[in-house]
Amino acid sequence: MIFTNSIRYPQTFDLVSGSTNLDNTTTSINRCIALILTSAKCELLGDPNYGSRLYEMLFEQYSGTLEAAIKAEIVEAITTFEKRVTITEDNVEIKESTSGLRNAYDITIHYTITRTNRDEETTVHLEEGDFYAE
Repeated sequence: MIFTNSIRYPQTFDLVSGSTNLDNTTTSINRCIALILTSAKCELLGDPNYGSRLYEMLFEQYSGTLEAAIKAEIVEAITTFEKRVTITEDNVEIKESTSGLRNAYDITIHYTITRTNRDEETTVHLEEGDFYAE
């Protein structure tokens, strides 16, 4: 089953209708992409293939070859675990972070929501010891 929405965090409930408030599709997809990319392979109990190798790649010397490998890893992880979107390596932009830290990158991912053909984007920040998504 493919979910179109996720439970809004922090969880809120509509006391009048008795329902749980849900995030919109774009927010749900962005959260799922962030979870996929910031989870290491073998981290999810029961599914050793879930996640990506981005954290491992973060400690390598940055080069054109590494950039291509990061893009390939992102596309493979997202196409494997987030079926609501389509993405190619051309849709991934990697910029070295201006925070002054070594091995820090801002990754912008442009994707198309399959059901609506609407283009969206999300940004994931990677640095040694910290991941977060916007």
